Amino acid sequence: MRWLLGLLSAWLCLSCVTPTPAEDPVAHDDDARSAEHDDLEKLLSLSRGTPDEPAILGRLASLEEQQARLAQRQAQERAVLAAEASQRGSAPVHDAQQAEAKRLELEAESLRRSAITRLDAFANRWPASKETPKALLLLAELQREQHDDAAADAALDTLVRNYGTTPLAADAHLARAERLFEKAELEAAIAEYDLAAKADRFLAYATYKRAWCELNLSRFQPALDDFARAMGMGDSKIANEAAKDWVRAWAMAPGSTAQGAKDALTPKTTPAGLKKLLARLAAAYRELGRPDESAAADALAR
Repeated sequence: MRWLLGLLSAWLCLSCVTPTPAEDPVAHDDDARSAEHDDLEKLLSLSRGTPDEPAILGRLASLEEQQARLAQRQAQERAVLAAEASQRGSAPVHDAQQAEAKRLELEAESLRRSAITRLDAFANRWPASKETPKALLLLAELQREQHDDAAADAALDTLVRNYGTTPLAADAHLARAERLFEKAELEAAIAEYDLAAKADRFLAYATYKRAWCELNLSRFQPALDDFARAMGMGDSKIANEAAKDWVRAWAMAPGSTAQGAKDALTPKTTPAGLKKLLARLAAAYRELGRPDESAAADALAR
């Protein structure tokens, strides 16, 4: 049990709770993780009412979250094997793999529910802990995975309201923005993306998603401006996507021209990049039923 003592001071690392980008939390094999879980359960029962209880409870919730993700991934792998067996006409293998996939899905759900219960208890019993914002953020993520959107929203609201000056408030704003974007509540999403963008780590992504909000609201110039800003923010993946979507927004804008796009894009990209974007613009114009501008963009791309 001595090895557990090192877990008590930092039970939940930030990388395990930040919603973007997605990461694989599995670091140990099944037997080691199961043994750690059993030992933590025993230690938790012995630590009730002691200063060590919150750290042990938090570590146990974190471990269950990791186990749930592993079980869910294994369930998906089994489902793929079942489908492959079905294609081969191997009914016994299909049935066995499908049954195992179902078992693993139920295990993942049970582990998520247990982690949710523990994280909720942590946040309610130790609101002054420096780890509570992390607990609330992970709690919201797991509740969302359980399709309990109201509870997830409430956890994020608590994080923003009570821990708005902590670094993880930006994560909560981003999570709320993504939810609002999915629900097509675009004005509210823009406000949340703006708050998330105050954290440098989210600036490029939040700007990019704000552009999409503006585009979906048919506000073409603000969308183009935000896509252009995202193109120049240093994140190569986001910049590439923003450049492609700038082209889409330009093609959709009433009265836009291929020559205008070339003039606007020339300072923002390389000659090779400009040719690729103009070729993409030609395709976009073609899809939108503007053959003259499509031909013009094709000519400029040569």
